[in-house]
Amino acid sequence: MAADAASSMPQRRSGICSTRRDTSVALQRSMACSTRRVTSAGDNGASPRWVARCCALPSATRSAARTSSRSSLTAPIRTIIDRPQQSPAKDPHDYVSYARYYWPDPAKPDGLPYVRHDGRHNREQVAKGDHERLGNFCSTVEKLAAAWRVNRDEAAARRAGEWLRAWLISPATRMNPNLDYAQVRLGHDEGRGSPAGVLDARGLAQVIDALILLRDSPALTPEDEKSIRAWFSTYLNWLQTARTAKAEHAAKNNHGSWFLAQIIPIARYAGRDASASPAVGTLAVHRLELAALLKQAFA
Repeated sequence: MAADAASSMPQRRSGICSTRRDTSVALQRSMACSTRRVTSAGDNGASPRWVARCCALPSATRSAARTSSRSSLTAPIRTIIDRPQQSPAKDPHDYVSYARYYWPDPAKPDGLPYVRHDGRHNREQVAKGDHERLGNFCSTVEKLAAAWRVNRDEAAARRAGEWLRAWLISPATRMNPNLDYAQVRLGHDEGRGSPAGVLDARGLAQVIDALILLRDSPALTPEDEKSIRAWFSTYLNWLQTARTAKAEHAAKNNHGSWFLAQIIPIARYAGRDASASPAVGTLAVHRLELAALLKQAFA
């Protein structure tokens, strides 16, 4: 499978991660919610022991969290509808990104279909999509949530809530819960996305962590939380049934492991631990798959 994901993503050889660092990151993200207790109706909260560890951080860590969140407090909220260019998606709320190694074919008048030049990053084309905006959303919410958890910064919590409502709730600005147009290769597949595009949303695991950190904060109302959980439940259905998502799950490189790192915490948050799908199986199967990858990587 063509690896059109971020260049920072190392490849796996023979189905395992090529570096222990990559595997460690995947493990931390995918198992993040597994360290928290699950209350009735699949309602996740932070475990008391885990919260105690967070709140017992040294002053240097608290200062770092405060510094990290300062710029996030004033950063303008950019959402999916701020995409300046026309795109293959008809709905402006659909996420759109472009495969980074694809360029116009100089032998064709219109350049279509685009051709792959491995390692040659088409930054101008990529900038026309939503990849950077989605990444900013995920990292900003994570920083703001950390500022709340570490320093009880109410302003940071409220700002995190504004970002979450803009991206996942507000009808005017929310992102549709799918990646149908992620990593489009112009001129291919009728302008639809490719399996590698699922990696674009791996930062949503950070959003799940942030949501749990914000549970006792003024960030969200109970109705907000209900709406966000519904968004992730719909997105989980997409991950379990979409053609591109199923292909990414089957990938025998870092793409497959990052799929698992994304779907496991989302399933936990959506309260779907025991749900079964003919497409990818149960959450328990995902955990077994990831455990097997880790066993090989650290052998």
